[in-house]
Amino acid sequence: MLVIIFILSIVVIVLFSRKKTVKVDDESAYLTGNKNLNDKQVTNVIMATIIGGASTIGTAQLAYKYGLMGAIYTVSAGLACYLLGRIFAVPLRKSNNITVTEFIGDYFGSGLQKYISFLSSLGLFIQLLAQLLAATAIIMSVFDLNFAIAFVASSVLVLIFVVSGGILSSDVLGKIKIVLIYLVLIISFVIIFFKTSGFELFFNKIPNFSEFILGKKYPINEILFDFVTSIVGVLSTQAYLQAIFSAKNFKAARNGAYRSALIIPIIGVLSVFIGVYMRIVKPNLDVTLNVFPDFLRIVFPEFIAGFFLAAIFIVILGTCSGLTLSLATNIYVDFIKDRFKNVKLTEITKIRFIILVLICMGLIMLVFGRDSSILKYTYVSMGLRGSTILLPMVIIVFNKNISQNQYIRKIVKILPIIYIAWFIVSILP
Repeated sequence: MLVIIFILSIVVIVLFSRKKTVKVDDESAYLTGNKNLNDKQVTNVIMATIIGGASTIGTAQLAYKYGLMGAIYTVSAGLACYLLGRIFAVPLRKSNNITVTEFIGDYFGSGLQKYISFLSSLGLFIQLLAQLLAATAIIMSVFDLNFAIAFVASSVLVLIFVVSGGILSSDVLGKIKIVLIYLVLIISFVIIFFKTSGFELFFNKIPNFSEFILGKKYPINEILFDFVTSIVGVLSTQAYLQAIFSAKNFKAARNGAYRSALIIPIIGVLSVFIGVYMRIVKPNLDVTLNVFPDFLRIVFPEFIAGFFLAAIFIVILGTCSGLTLSLATNIYVDFIKDRFKNVKLTEITKIRFIILVLICMGLIMLVFGRDSSILKYTYVSMGLRGSTILLPMVIIVFNKNISQNQYIRKIVKILPIIYIAWFIVSILP
């Protein structure tokens, strides 16, 4: 009961804090906060989305299998945020757009903009599935619910967060998430340190420790794939770039990205220790998705474990909310805004309807993929977005004039098709 009160308290804080900042009464305030976010708010919006199931539950899951290589996603994401601030923040903010596909469409044309938007939206939707899967796993674990009920409960809370305040809710959620995740992970790290006698038990309890901890069983081609797709995926994701577009000036955009680059990798490294510790305590887990939740139950009293699981749940909900908002933004700007401008609904109502449809579609998809790896969903999603968005964005930043070259335009169109074909071939038996 106290866990439910804790979760509902966070919901109330988010809704109340958002109402104290800016009245969300039009699409500009809803999607970009009227482009008035300072550097801390830019960081909060990035963190609200980037730190979620993949960087915590997914990282611990991968560390359970491959040791230190489990941190590859968060280290890559931190590097990508640095590159975002160093190279892309100023050109993106200078454009005064809302979406990265608009930014690309300004130079490559509306036809290619819609083509890119469709494929990148598909990639975002895949990552949204991964985060909904993680949130559902937590609810199932805490309250002993079946999959369908747990998913509906998670979805309702996501809808409350994202429908109520848009990007301003992400700002508030980001602040809460940073505090909660560092609290849980630092306490967990200290407990592990003492339980393993300063990590000495790692060497004695894990067979072939050096091979395991260095991830030598993690195929090198998969390491390279995951590393590259993580970087290009972050640089190509509307959820993170939307924070840059929403900054009040160039300095806020750049510094917000830099701050994120410092915060993210630490979360991944701390999550790795949880995965490695669980390899000692429960070396033969069949369902590795539950490594993180099981750790909290084993190490902490039931009362504290429940609160910590609720904190992780809030962290994941924030990511779901950010992804849902950015996906709805893409669909609204590129496919709905002009085509349905005569429909007698407010623009915010149209965006909120899109969000509702996306969550309903997620339920249908996850019924068929509930046992999939969270990070694998994420890597596939990032690869698709990266092959679609990154090349034209780099071209515009470094040499916008060649955007009219027909060969370049063909490469931009073909690259995501090559990636999709390669992925299909790679998963065939």
